[in-house]
Amino acid sequence: MCNISDLQTKPLAKLVAYTAEADKVAINAACLCYNSVPNSGVLKFCKDSGHESVFEHNAFTFEIQTSRIISQMFTRHRIASFSQRSQRYVVEDAFSYITPIEVEQNPAFANTWKEFQEEVQSFYTAMVAFGIPAEQARFALTNATTTVFYMTANAREWRHFLRLRLCYRAQEDIRIIARIILGELMRVCPTLFDDITYPCLMDGFCSQGKMRCGKIKFPGTSRLMPTKGEVSNIVALYMQEVSTWGE
Repeated sequence: MCNISDLQTKPLAKLVAYTAEADKVAINAACLCYNSVPNSGVLKFCKDSGHESVFEHNAFTFEIQTSRIISQMFTRHRIASFSQRSQRYVVEDAFSYITPIEVEQNPAFANTWKEFQEEVQSFYTAMVAFGIPAEQARFALTNATTTVFYMTANAREWRHFLRLRLCYRAQEDIRIIARIILGELMRVCPTLFDDITYPCLMDGFCSQGKMRCGKIKFPGTSRLMPTKGEVSNIVALYMQEVSTWGE
C-alpha cells in the first residue's frame, strides 16, 4: 500500500502482478488458430502479420507514480483498467510534486519553482484548516502534484502503449516511465516484447510528418527515417514507372 509519505518526486513504475507463462498462452492460442504444433516461431509471425489478438489472453499490472497531469495521458489508453489515489478523500497535507525536466535543468529557475510549490502547499493547508473539504481544496493543487495509480492491461495494449510513448515526440516524462515499463515486461516475458523499439524503426517510416524528431536514422545510413508521406511519394513514383513497362 502506498502512503502519502511514500510518494517521491521522480516518476516510477513497478510491476506488481502479471499472468504467469503469458508467452506460452499466446503461442498455444496462435497455434490453435492455425492447427499447428506449438512453437515459439509463431509469435514472430503473429507480430509481423498483425495477428495480435493472441497477445490478449493475459494481464500485466503496474503501480505507476508520476504527476497528476502526466497521469491523464495514461488514461487515454482506453483498453486498460485504472485505480488512482483520490484527492477527494485523501488530504494532501504534505504533498510531493514532480519537477519538470526543463525546470530541473535550469538552476536559475528551480528555486522559484520550489517556492511556488511551497506557497501552494501553504494555501491548500490553510483551506483545509479553515474547514473547506479536501474535494474543494484540491482545486488549488497544481498539475505537478505527485499521484500514484494502478494500470492493468494485456500485452497487446502494452505493446500499443509502448509504440506510442517510446517515440521521441512523446513527452519526456512519460517516455521515462515507458522505458521502465518495457524493462519490467522484458524481464518477465521477453518473447512478447522483444521487438519493441522506437515506432519508426518498427514501421519503417516516421508517422509524425513535419514534426518528426530528426534523431532516428534509417538503419545502415546517415539519412533520417522517412515520413509516411515521403514513403507514399516513393511508392507513387515507382507505380508510375511500373505502369509504363508494358508500353
